[in-house]
Amino acid sequence: MGLTFKMAARALRHLGAELITSEEMALNELMKNAFDAGSPKVEINISYPASIKVVEESLKMFVGGGLNKAETIDKIKENTKEYCHERNPCIDFLKQFEQILEKVTVDSIDQALADIKREAYFIKVSDTGSGMTKAELESVFLTIGTSSKLNIQSVGDRVLLGEKGIGRLSMMRLGDVSTVSTKTIDENNLNRINFEWRKFDDPNLFLEQISIESEEVIPEEGFVKGTQILISDLTNDWTYSKTEKFVNEYVQRLRSPFSEEHESDFPIGIFQNKRRIPIKPMPSWLIEQANFNATYSFNPEVKQLDHIALQGEIIWKDSKSSEARSWSLADLIRLLEVPVEDFKGMGALSIKALWFNRNDLTPTLERKLGDIKKELNYWVGGFGIYRDGFRIGFTGGLSDDWLSMDRKTLTSQGYTLNRYQTVGEVAISKIINPHLRDSANRQSLIENSDFIILKALFSKIIIRDLKSRIEAYKKLQEVIALDSLSKTIESTEESHINAIEAIGRIAKKLPKEDKTVLDGIQSVMKNQSEIIEDLHSRIFQVMEKNTDILELANLGQMVDIISHELARITQNTSMLLDRLKNNQDNQKETEKIMTELRKQVIATEKRIRSIDVLSPATRQRKETYDITAQFKTILEGYAPKFARHSVKSILFVDGKQELSSVKVTMVRGLVAQIMENLLTNSVYWLQQGLKSGEHERFIEVDIDSVSQAIFVRDNGPGIDQKYSLDVFKPYFTNRKGGKGLGLYIASEIAKYHDASLYLDSAAEEDGRLRTFVIQLPKESQK
Repeated sequence: MGLTFKMAARALRHLGAELITSEEMALNELMKNAFDAGSPKVEINISYPASIKVVEESLKMFVGGGLNKAETIDKIKENTKEYCHERNPCIDFLKQFEQILEKVTVDSIDQALADIKREAYFIKVSDTGSGMTKAELESVFLTIGTSSKLNIQSVGDRVLLGEKGIGRLSMMRLGDVSTVSTKTIDENNLNRINFEWRKFDDPNLFLEQISIESEEVIPEEGFVKGTQILISDLTNDWTYSKTEKFVNEYVQRLRSPFSEEHESDFPIGIFQNKRRIPIKPMPSWLIEQANFNATYSFNPEVKQLDHIALQGEIIWKDSKSSEARSWSLADLIRLLEVPVEDFKGMGALSIKALWFNRNDLTPTLERKLGDIKKELNYWVGGFGIYRDGFRIGFTGGLSDDWLSMDRKTLTSQGYTLNRYQTVGEVAISKIINPHLRDSANRQSLIENSDFIILKALFSKIIIRDLKSRIEAYKKLQEVIALDSLSKTIESTEESHINAIEAIGRIAKKLPKEDKTVLDGIQSVMKNQSEIIEDLHSRIFQVMEKNTDILELANLGQMVDIISHELARITQNTSMLLDRLKNNQDNQKETEKIMTELRKQVIATEKRIRSIDVLSPATRQRKETYDITAQFKTILEGYAPKFARHSVKSILFVDGKQELSSVKVTMVRGLVAQIMENLLTNSVYWLQQGLKSGEHERFIEVDIDSVSQAIFVRDNGPGIDQKYSLDVFKPYFTNRKGGKGLGLYIASEIAKYHDASLYLDSAAEEDGRLRTFVIQLPKESQK
């Protein structure tokens, strides 16, 4: 026969200390055992009426003559205030203590203390679950590391929480003596085991040398079935404030803060010296203080790479609808740098978050600001991991930064995504996500490939997405700074120079008959250098004198609008020149492209001149032309960009793809700018997400010749109804890095033509707006 390991008795104590790291964790394990036993509820009674040290000192002083009876009772009564609620000041204990004083002597003081500890100091965990038979108690319960639930996923409608068989070690973490009493409904007697954990401290004993006996006793009246664990010789003090803190910071977070089932499916009763401490869900008034509510659903097991695997929605305070984001499986593979095989078997999960800008917390008639912040402190901590509705370890608490969200910015306030301002949940399931398993100490999850992917999903996508939205919102609150104006002009100047050089390179390859047109374009773009230089001069003048904020704001708006216009024409020029490279052998197509380019450049030049607040507006020249043909050309010009971003575009006239001519009298180049702005915005937002339930990105343009209106719609995230007017205001943007000027400029161009640009007020079924309407001028058709 081969050799076998022997285990020192004290090793079990060390194991319990390593696996059950705190009293909160110990009670958590015992509560989960009650849940797995099918109990409809669990109760924890903590009896700890006064400091044991104070009681012992008082008795010694009393028997030694240092205190009389009245003084001794007053001293204990004063001490009980830390342990008993003011409405229940441990009267029974004080009566018991007074009776002990009447008969205690120097010789009996040790026995008196033992009697007090046994009768008044304990933690009792009670459930009315299935209970254990005598055989189960002696075999299963006494086998560490093997659980009777190991191969059982669920019982009834409950998914079992435990499987490691270490919950019984929780008893030794709380006290040195434990008694387990249990009974099934089919048994008459109560099965009981007593544990003296101090025996396991003997360094000379092996585990098998410590004998534990079970017994059968007659149950107390009313004990039908279930399990009761009585723990005494408690390791630490349990003041009322400590228990209350345990409830507020831990038990209230044991269930998901987003769940509405705290008191319905498994009530938990916590009692301190016979007084119940309420366990409250996150109050609705606190939820209303959140700046936004975000939800993400992750399903990596979609059938095709282009199908949506991650869908996110966010709704801001007082918003009427949510902003959607979506990522295909192909997007996740690219962003996370994970092969598709690694996603298989992960299972679906959901993520929720409330974000609070603490600077925005607002007192009400019912609550002071300090009370609101105090309540928020109980719930924040980042993203807790909840398996089948129960929290894993201390994840989602301020002591556990498992996502490394904010090691440097934990207590930052304002527009910062950190655990101090976030209440979040990652909801997983033992059945759906079998590879996301508890670590040995139940503090977090095992660091396997699925958990690594989950953390990467947060760090590379979800947290970045939330931060970008917060930054976009923050941008709306910022005022213009001179240094940012200078940087804007410098960036515009650089891109403008690049565009001029690109045109020069193309000019060398054009036929002689086309160079005249291109020479005109070059001349116009070089003239724009004068505008940039003029802006440099004005900024310098503002810096030299103490300009008031109104003049600074006007200058800032002018700088941003001009920079936006120059950047737009630079982008469009590059796009048209790319088309020109590919069509140099087609003379007719070349002429069309060159004409379109020239008109856009000249129109931009005029537009810039007209918005200069220190110069008179330059009159634009209108012409009558076919807007159908213009839009067709514009969409064709965007075809490479659409292809890169998997966007399908469709042009209709009166709802038909058979295009007919629609004449308008407008400034061709300015109309192009309206359309290009709408298309650019659509492409950007389509990359951020799709309307729920849709999988293909598309943009529809419908020219209605009867109502003289053009409808531009995409199936992206859409716009909240409350922003239907705000999106056309200067500097309003939800786009990361955006200036909030594109739609403002487009609407100003429309007004110049006695036309209008607005959002169709008819919301779609998800409450979002997705259709822009260009209402053409009444006299445009001839």
